[in-house]
Amino acid sequence: MKNLNENDDRLMKDEKMLNEFITNLKNINESNQSELSIYKSIVHQLIDQSPVGIYILGEESYTFVNSQYSMMLGYSKEELTSGNVKLNQIFHSDDFSEIQRNIQRRKNGEKTTGKYRVRKFKKDGSLIYIEIYATAAEVCGEFMMVGTVFDITEQVDAEMKLQESNERYESLFLNSPDAIFSFDDAGKFIEANPASESITGYTNEELLNMSFDKIIEPKDLPDAVAHFEKAKNGVSTSAD
Repeated sequence: MKNLNENDDRLMKDEKMLNEFITNLKNINESNQSELSIYKSIVHQLIDQSPVGIYILGEESYTFVNSQYSMMLGYSKEELTSGNVKLNQIFHSDDFSEIQRNIQRRKNGEKTTGKYRVRKFKKDGSLIYIEIYATAAEVCGEFMMVGTVFDITEQVDAEMKLQESNERYESLFLNSPDAIFSFDDAGKFIEANPASESITGYTNEELLNMSFDKIIEPKDLPDAVAHFEKAKNGVSTSAD
């Protein structure tokens, strides 16, 4: 969660910087061209050296990409800004239509979600997951989309592996012929699989409203409680 929060903070800072840059471009006039030249040079260096991927998207293609974004996709800056690399070559087909709709909505002045997750193809054909924070602007009468981008492929891979692990556990839990259950610190059932019902004779609803001592033979209860206390303290035990 810390990485997600850090990403959000960095995205917001980059968006603020880009918005200030766009605002200043709008306010520049013929009388301060020398100031504009210096300003553009400084900001260009800051943006190009940013550890975050940054792009400016015109009507049909990228008009600017920084070094991080070009490295992220494996294309040179020239390839991405020449117009020869089409957007539908980069975006996954399942995501591209939504991207087009968002662009059109922004052109129409509608508010759309500024932050979203999409899949993109690198030049070598490999697929990466990225998180984009985009904003629209009109500069000198031309529409443009400015976006900051993070490669979140490792994060998504970890999420998918966790989901697969949870699904395997759920399948084992539901289909196991053995009773599988869990308790809270007081010994009350908080989870019980279908086999627990057939073995104990209690329904799942009944089990979740009782503690384990109710299903233990009185003569075995002291041992069961001792095992339970050890398990609470992280000591692995077993009992017949």
